[in-house]
Amino acid sequence: MKIIKGFVSYASLTNNASNTVSSLGELSDISQTYSLDKLVYSKSHDNNTDVATLTVMHSKDSVDSSYFELNYNQTEEIFKIVHFVKTFLRTYPSATFPQIIENLNTEYLGEVSGMQFGPIVIRGTDKLPQWISWISTRNTNNYIRVWLSDTAFKAQYDEFFIKVVPPVDTVSQLFGGYNNVTTLIATQNQDSLYEKISNTRQDKPETILRVLNFNYVNPLNATQTIPVKWPVLIYGSAGDTLDAIKNALEEYLLTAAPGTTIAQWQVIFPDLFKRTEFIVLPRWDLISVANFSANSSLYRNSMLVQELLTYAKNFLAPTFPATHIDANIETIAVDYKSMSLLVVPGFNNLEGKTRITQMFPDYLAVNTALTDFSRMRQLTQEWVIKLNAALFVANDPTSITILPTGIRHQRKYGKNFVSFMYDNVSYLVATTNT
Repeated sequence: MKIIKGFVSYASLTNNASNTVSSLGELSDISQTYSLDKLVYSKSHDNNTDVATLTVMHSKDSVDSSYFELNYNQTEEIFKIVHFVKTFLRTYPSATFPQIIENLNTEYLGEVSGMQFGPIVIRGTDKLPQWISWISTRNTNNYIRVWLSDTAFKAQYDEFFIKVVPPVDTVSQLFGGYNNVTTLIATQNQDSLYEKISNTRQDKPETILRVLNFNYVNPLNATQTIPVKWPVLIYGSAGDTLDAIKNALEEYLLTAAPGTTIAQWQVIFPDLFKRTEFIVLPRWDLISVANFSANSSLYRNSMLVQELLTYAKNFLAPTFPATHIDANIETIAVDYKSMSLLVVPGFNNLEGKTRITQMFPDYLAVNTALTDFSRMRQLTQEWVIKLNAALFVANDPTSITILPTGIRHQRKYGKNFVSFMYDNVSYLVATTNT
């Protein structure tokens, strides 16, 4: 099957006001960075009074993983389906999705199946779904998903690419011994780092730039370490997770230094291969004071010890053994909706980053607006703000389309999470729909 993912824009829907992106039919500059190699196609509509533009962000064969350009039949089908939906909803603004599908099947009998739509977005007299997906039976079972809302696209597009910016020109030189590596890294000042980033970026602006710090460890004397900066350019916000970044770093090292192995790199950069993470389990099931909507409920923050252990073991089975949970689980109270959280560290966390109470000993479960909030260290305050933002999204993961900065949807261990990175640590917060 060929997988096609893209965005359909309309000239008539574009908002040309300064620093403004239309809620429908306009792709923002930041969304343009979600793919390194875009394909762009255009078609006139409505007696040449409007122009639709299809920006293909991803076109890949699921069998051999090869990329392909769309042919005329493929682009024509996408323009035809999307414009049919646009025109139908303008003519019949109260139409339901089943009615749209029924009319589509009548119009294009046997050409499409599995038609699905995202939530409706209204812009003036225009209304369109956030996205449309279907399987093309006409074009060899292509799976097609196109977005019409930039906000939804930024939050939901799940493809990404990561470019690694090496700290030195030839990474195999990092096996040259402690003294040589010390000399090499000493040349890595801010100006040289910016130059390496610019050379790697070329004319392809990234979505997100992150600079991770990992210590080089002298293989002959583990007490001797050198901090090394590893910038990465992330194309597509789905790549802004610790797992994705470290996978890209591992792949880069093996490609850039042929003949080396992960085991060899682990000796000199052990931290790079450790996935320091915490699984955060809010007790969404323990409602203390129910309200008319799920988002308005308040939660119970008292739990039986045996019950919380059972809950965590059931949730994390079979990935996390019961012995790991018994030895490491913590509970913390939070101000957000009066909740308690169960927190379990990953298997390979860095030393000193295996306990929340160890990392944030000054943590207080107080509202950010209170004076007592400022009694915590700045490091702890910023972590609390990130955690609160993640809990807000995790409480309503399907309705919130504009994600707070640094918050991502992530599927891991067979569960749904929203995740964020803070101080080189990944936090995975279980959602209500996991």
